[in-house]
Amino acid sequence: MKKIFAVFLAAFAVCALPAQTAAERKAQFTGSLDSFLQDINTNLPDNAVAGGTWSDGYIGQLIALPPHLGIGVSCGFSRFPLSGLVNAADQVGGTLNTADWLGNASIPLINPAVELRIGGFVLPFDAGIRFSILSANDFFGLDVKYKSFSIDLRYALIESNVILPDLVVGLGWYHTSGSIDYGFNSADLASEAGFSVPDTGTQNLGLDFRTNVFEARVQVSKTLLVFTPYLGLTGYYAKSESSYEIADEENTIADSCFGSRIYGGLSFNIFLFKIDLSANYNFVSGNWGGNLGARFQL
Repeated sequence: MKKIFAVFLAAFAVCALPAQTAAERKAQFTGSLDSFLQDINTNLPDNAVAGGTWSDGYIGQLIALPPHLGIGVSCGFSRFPLSGLVNAADQVGGTLNTADWLGNASIPLINPAVELRIGGFVLPFDAGIRFSILSANDFFGLDVKYKSFSIDLRYALIESNVILPDLVVGLGWYHTSGSIDYGFNSADLASEAGFSVPDTGTQNLGLDFRTNVFEARVQVSKTLLVFTPYLGLTGYYAKSESSYEIADEENTIADSCFGSRIYGGLSFNIFLFKIDLSANYNFVSGNWGGNLGARFQL
């Protein structure tokens, strides 16, 4: 009898709880989106700098025989958290195809690019540029578009010889901008998130982002037969901004942050052709990523 009475009291207590108002449901939904914007601002710099690192610390002088330059392609990636967007989707009965990638509500955001590096003249330096563009529909349930551009300079403090490795310092600027689109069900937005929207079937979430990263680095490398292992450490300052718009709601969040990464890898060298594989880890954000590249280099 006591057990039955306890169950009755518990059921009564649950029923007596006040239901969330439309304003509260809407605040919960937009709060999840705000959290997503903050995640973007924190983690987007890691994707902006994915790739752009060649195993050679210093490729040599442009004015030489042969001239020292190289061109190639690469595909970097970094872990991109989606927990805020997943929470918003869950609230209104939507699903994102993240499948908790590697145990987290995240996706591997890829950064395919074309790269060019040329040697310097007189002084031991080289310069590189990198351009990337991506347009992916239904990428883990999202429509993702972005472009990135970077330029960097490296100066050789020590040039490699029989014993010593290459030791270089460098400075780089990296810019990335893009958008993410996701469709919510109009009826679910009205009933579960308190939006006043026409029942058009789908309400689109439009999200825009951009970041500028200024990075300094030091890198050591050494060619051993057909392999060139390398290791580097960077520090950066990033200014990021992201915004969303859905129905009658919009918000913009701007952030700036400092970070530090360690990266390393090796290239496999076959005459003028080099295949490069690397990984990196951000000490501040805890984020990680990698890069695979191939290039022809004189």
